[in-house]
Amino acid sequence: CDPLCPLAFKAEARNRLREIGGCNPGTTDADLRRALLRFIANFSNWDNCAQRTYLEVSRALVRAAHASEEGGPYEPPLVLDPFSGGGSIPLEALRIGCEAFASDLNPVACLILKAVL
Repeated sequence: CDPLCPLAFKAEARNRLREIGGCNPGTTDADLRRALLRFIANFSNWDNCAQRTYLEVSRALVRAAHASEEGGPYEPPLVLDPFSGGGSIPLEALRIGCEAFASDLNPVACLILKAVL
């Protein structure tokens, strides 16, 4: 619903959300917003988080949201987690196509983090 949201993202989101059952992007911005929120809720469900369709759509949405409007090279978004503990946030960021930097003050947590990632 943000008036500054790029039209290219809205078009890509409408196309990709049709691949997910129950996420009807409709024709208005409000419909698209509801479909995106429903997609996020469904993707966070443990049963759906590893399904190929959900992963592909989430990666496409991240690419579309961070595409260069000037046509320059794509740079994936960066997720920084300075207190990452076991690394669940950087792991999920990597799964959807982001770059992730993570650290922790606890050396045991850093060891677990390196093993997980």
